[in-house]
Amino acid sequence: MPVFKPLHFTQTLPFSRTMRIEVEGNRDVHMHYKSLFKSQSQTFPLDLINPRPGLNKSINLAAGIAALFLLLIIGFCLLGYAQNPARFSQPLMVLTILFLPPALVALWFFNASFTPSVVFFRVDDGDEMFKIPQYPHNKSQLEQFAKDLSERIESIRYPGNLSHAEQVELYQKHLDFLLNEQVLSQAEYDAALQRLEKRGGSGNVFKLI
Repeated sequence: MPVFKPLHFTQTLPFSRTMRIEVEGNRDVHMHYKSLFKSQSQTFPLDLINPRPGLNKSINLAAGIAALFLLLIIGFCLLGYAQNPARFSQPLMVLTILFLPPALVALWFFNASFTPSVVFFRVDDGDEMFKIPQYPHNKSQLEQFAKDLSERIESIRYPGNLSHAEQVELYQKHLDFLLNEQVLSQAEYDAALQRLEKRGGSGNVFKLI
């Protein structure tokens, strides 16, 4: 089988968050996300990914509305303070402490939503699988990684170089992924496993898909 060099891309996100993407061989994409409060990982089989990514924006209107609402509250407090400083100085301080930090965070998320993302889709139905924010400071690195990943996906030719055991392992991974993504129901998942058992040790496993 051909030797595939590992692919890596690391994205440093605001608020001490990190996204790391790794591709080992020609099987899976591994995504690792880490923040101050949680860490999580996801795995995507390469041959379920459409090799032609898109560039999308998803404007966070909820964050924009929340920021506007909170800033309006603070604005009304400032207006009251201007009219009667003695009466409204203490309430203004309290409300500013309460509302200004979340208002700034919401405003940041609203502004950040204008950043485009490179989006990879599922090859069979076009649903989004994962996306990577495209920040100006590492746009060229991301474009190169997306190109390399697309070429890696295009290079896959199943089942030519895979043994039957490798086909079964990959087929089961696909089924698990589709079940977790709720593309398959539990009944459909069980039926697919039954078809695999009936096939035994012969034939092309990928014709079962």
